[in-house]
Amino acid sequence: MKLEIFAVFDNKAAAFLPPFFMANGAVACRSFQEVCNDPNSQFYKHPEDYTLYSIGFFHDDVAEFKPHKANPLVTAAALKEVQQ
Repeated sequence: MKLEIFAVFDNKAAAFLPPFFMANGAVACRSFQEVCNDPNSQFYKHPEDYTLYSIGFFHDDVAEFKPHKANPLVTAAALKEVQQ
C-alpha cells in the first residue's frame, strides 16, 4: 500500500513536527481539522502558527520512502474557521 507522508510546520519554532502517515491528503486534512478544533490542542490555541504539508510517500510493500518538496496543504487557522 502507498501511504502519503505529512508533517506540520510550526512557524514559531521554524521547524516541522514529526511526520505521520495517512492514506491521502483528504484524510490528513480531516485529521488535522479535528485536532485544530480540539480546545486542548496547541493547534487550536495558536492556529496562526501551524500549516499541514505533504512531504512524500511510503510504499509499505517494499519499505521505500519517496520524499518530495514540501507542499503546503492547509493552515490550522483556515480549518479552525470552518468549524466556527
